[in-house]
Amino acid sequence: ALKVFSPTLAADDTFRRSFETSSKLAAGLRHHNLIGILDSGVVGGMPYLVMEFVPGKSLARSTRGQVVEFGQSLSIIGAICDGLARAHEAGLVHGHLDTFSILLNQQAVPKIGNFGLGRIVHTDPDAQVPRHFVAPEVLVDPSAATNASDVFSAAAIFHELITGQPYSPGSPPASTLCGCRPAIDAILKRATDPDPAKRHGDPAAFHAALVKAAEPPRQTAAPSTPAPQHPLPKSGFDTKLLAKLAIIVVLLFAILFTWETLKKDRADREKQNR
Repeated sequence: ALKVFSPTLAADDTFRRSFETSSKLAAGLRHHNLIGILDSGVVGGMPYLVMEFVPGKSLARSTRGQVVEFGQSLSIIGAICDGLARAHEAGLVHGHLDTFSILLNQQAVPKIGNFGLGRIVHTDPDAQVPRHFVAPEVLVDPSAATNASDVFSAAAIFHELITGQPYSPGSPPASTLCGCRPAIDAILKRATDPDPAKRHGDPAAFHAALVKAAEPPRQTAAPSTPAPQHPLPKSGFDTKLLAKLAIIVVLLFAILFTWETLKKDRADREKQNR
């Protein structure tokens, strides 16, 4: 896929520096949840990216604000967190992650794009640049984006997937909207804390906390009581054993009869087919 940016963007010093730095870092990344960058440059004053082609559409257009089943939402956010973690290892922070910057391929595998290019660039040309996914510190100063900023965005995306509603600081707890476990509320509250230092340290930790919170509580096994011991009969004919043997014999004949009937039916069908 070839993406060409307008000369107007190229004239913006902030975008040009971000484009040069991010495209170089992204070019070395290879991960199944990241859109691969194959080449980049500037021709005729227009920056361009040669990217992996992803046959699909954005997460925003795929969900269209509808509630996604909780298990599938957890799987999607897990893949997103895996991609973010790989990018963070390479020193690349997204900063403006939203559902328009994530493409779903034909197997519904999410792939993240637009690392470091800011809110003015999306994988989806019809994007209406949502702000509710962006961490508050990034809204104030885009250069303040850190790994914790991407954790905030991932949490806001997960909240929207399971509730069908955009996240905001005043949003009701997710469990009251989608029926998930209340423990999920505490994880999302921490991940969207206004203070980046209070959030999960990285996307992997955030996803691990979600998975743990989603697990049903373990049932405490009741202490088992020993079964009463009955003395074995010393002698005499065991009528119960005879009854069990008779039942087994009847079942065997029934199974044999059924099997023969099925064989006959199958032979008749094959004869009709011929």
